[in-house]
Amino acid sequence: MYQSVYGSVYQRNLIYTQYIFFKIMGLAPWKINIVTKPSKNRTAKTTICKFSYLGLLYNVLLTTFVFLMTSYFCHQHNSDQTQVDSLVTPSTIMNLQYFAVIISSSVFLNYTCRQKDMIGIINEIIKIDRKLQKYAFNSAKNGNIIINLIFLGHLIVCSTLVCLEYSCLQSFWLSLLRCWPAFFYCWVIVQYTIVLDMMEKRFKFINLNIVKLGEIKVNSEESEPLFTTKLSFLRESVLYDVINIKDNYNKLCDICDNLSDFYGLSFLKVIMYHGTSTILILYFMLVAYYESKEFHLLLFIKDVGFVLWVAFQIIIFTTYVNKTINKSEETPNIINTLMSRCAMHEKVEKELVNFLRELSFRKVKFTAWGIISIDRSLLATVNCWYSRNLPHNSHPISY
Repeated sequence: MYQSVYGSVYQRNLIYTQYIFFKIMGLAPWKINIVTKPSKNRTAKTTICKFSYLGLLYNVLLTTFVFLMTSYFCHQHNSDQTQVDSLVTPSTIMNLQYFAVIISSSVFLNYTCRQKDMIGIINEIIKIDRKLQKYAFNSAKNGNIIINLIFLGHLIVCSTLVCLEYSCLQSFWLSLLRCWPAFFYCWVIVQYTIVLDMMEKRFKFINLNIVKLGEIKVNSEESEPLFTTKLSFLRESVLYDVINIKDNYNKLCDICDNLSDFYGLSFLKVIMYHGTSTILILYFMLVAYYESKEFHLLLFIKDVGFVLWVAFQIIIFTTYVNKTINKSEETPNIINTLMSRCAMHEKVEKELVNFLRELSFRKVKFTAWGIISIDRSLLATVNCWYSRNLPHNSHPISY
């Protein structure tokens, strides 16, 4: 979403479209200025994020509106439940809806009150991009197709689920408010994923530039991942490049820590809601199967679609978390290989040793408010959670 805009007009328009969408959702209260690529004789202009009082007011009004409208519809339709388990449904679904309203409101407040934190993160990324331009870095050319397809795919799924919900409830506003919590949390994850994609690309670019210092190539046929094409000597002239790379790497690590801090609590709330919703949906599907009640095809498709959608979100998100962590962990190995294979000036060697020493204290890690580690281990945690809770509720209820 917030990337350097040195690419085509199409790329800039796509970035701006995503920004407008997130702003409407209340996930981008800040102001962003997108300008075209300047001429070579002018100072480089970039994307600049600023604090927005209008965005602050919009988020407050949106939070109030969603809270009041969802509470009203929950109260008005608490007796109109079509689920098969008439003993459990009214209370559990009602509590889940109120729970979702409270959580979504708190996430809104997090974005509203802490928008300066996110503005600082975005502007810091822009500063790093300016420095990396010296090495021909261009985020628009580093492959945004997959992340754009993820954005578009989630948009299509959201629209489809609203249509399915409408076919069951015959009320557009009620359908939209019913789906709102799930949609809102989905786009929190999508936004987090987009920012992680930005971080992964920059770590990857830094690693490639370290490789270029010693003309190191990847050899898939050898047991060792890296080898030198010829004996290189790193002269004192590359000292500035090493210092610049080290500085940018350290700043990227700091940004990752800030991202984990900003999204941590919100992501924990998302996991709580998605986990509870999925368990209840699977429970009602099992009860319907065991009780052999009337089969509602559209309701079944909607429920199955939601469960698969949640699983897809978590898999994609943890994939990008792992990619970011892996790229950051490749740097020490590349530097060690560079130092062992290449002769170098004493000052360059000293700077690389200092870089390695700092890397030993810098570990990129993402957590949900320090409680749950957000990587592929999250999938095992979620699977264990479902296996512990669902079997106890999978037996039919006797009336």
